[in-house]
Amino acid sequence: MIYCQIRLHEFEGAFDNLRLLETWLATKGQNTRHAVEDLDKAHELISEVNYQIFRFPTLADYTGRCAMCTDDRELVDVEDWFPKKPINGSKMSGHRMTYA
Repeated sequence: MIYCQIRLHEFEGAFDNLRLLETWLATKGQNTRHAVEDLDKAHELISEVNYQIFRFPTLADYTGRCAMCTDDRELVDVEDWFPKKPINGSKMSGHRMTYA
């Protein structure tokens, strides 16, 4: 969900979901195998999304600038957040089930 929101430039929604993820990783997610790395990735993405939110706080600010030459919203790195295909895929009615 976070990946899709960032790709659609819905940074406010992505920020809210990242804060929920951060809370979960800091409490219940501590028992996972890669908890520290996941929390570090979440903090890094939170800072990138937060920068995008405060960069253009209003529509007037965004349209008042040269939006085409200063638009770096596509530079937010979310490739690590792309949903991974599960190892044990299953079939249903002859078709593979989607994973995202």
